Amino acid sequence: MGWNMTPVDAPASSIRTPLADIPDEVREGVEEAYEFCQQNPGKRLVVPFETDEEASQARTLIRSYCEQRPAGRLTASVWNGQAVISESGEVTGFAAQETSRAAVPGLSVLLRTYVPKAQRRAASANGAA
Repeated sequence: MGWNMTPVDAPASSIRTPLADIPDEVREGVEEAYEFCQQNPGKRLVVPFETDEEASQARTLIRSYCEQRPAGRLTASVWNGQAVISESGEVTGFAAQETSRAAVPGLSVLLRTYVPKAQRRAASANGAA
């Protein structure tokens, strides 16, 4: 059985924060996270927050910065969920939904260099040939 899919226009972000309004903490965090992701392919970062609202705001700011980054646009894969925290206070994992072990709001983040769709398609076609 096939999926019932409908294409819709999807701008990069319908809620983009102006670059000048993005706090330095977010800019620095994105740069640090991007460096980590470059050096550790296949790994994601889990960032815990005090509240769901803080996590949601951080998600918007991260995506906004990645789209406008002066050193070049990044692709941001950012999932809302819950950080798993050990008894010693270490982040040990991530869960999509709250559980007894995952009760701290968090984001799971993966940052990559942005590759325009036309370039991805060309690379895919060349690899398939």
